[in-house]
Amino acid sequence: MNNYFNFRKNAGFSMLEVLVTIGIASFALLGLAGMMLKGIQNNNSSFLRTIAAQQAYDFADRMRSNREGMKNGYYDSISFSGAQACPSCNVGSSCTTKQLAEYDICSWNNQNAALLPSGQGTVKKSGVTYAIEVSWDDRDKSNLRQNFTVRIDP
Repeated sequence: MNNYFNFRKNAGFSMLEVLVTIGIASFALLGLAGMMLKGIQNNNSSFLRTIAAQQAYDFADRMRSNREGMKNGYYDSISFSGAQACPSCNVGSSCTTKQLAEYDICSWNNQNAALLPSGQGTVKKSGVTYAIEVSWDDRDKSNLRQNFTVRIDP
């Protein structure tokens, strides 16, 4: 008879333990979901920075392939003026170094705008060094403007 009363006293205690365990597990899973969301946001930011780096190095290669255009100052000061139709300067057609520089600038900035959110590129010359900067809006970081800059010496 004594065992029956001890069992009845403890019968509801295991249900309370289950409820507390479910509550703790719920908070842990919410924390885990938050960490996963933050990881996805950081992954997207890293992806955009990688694209910006590729774009900056792409333009550096374009400049190096048109050394005459660099000497004549066609790449000295470039700013983004919005997406636009680029002049025709395809492989096989005869282009002047100025036309090639105009084509490079136009197509590069159109690619920046297409690949990055509010993406744009600028180039500034200081002395003999060129600073190539690609900037974009990082929506995962409270719309902060992000920049990637590479400097080259011809």
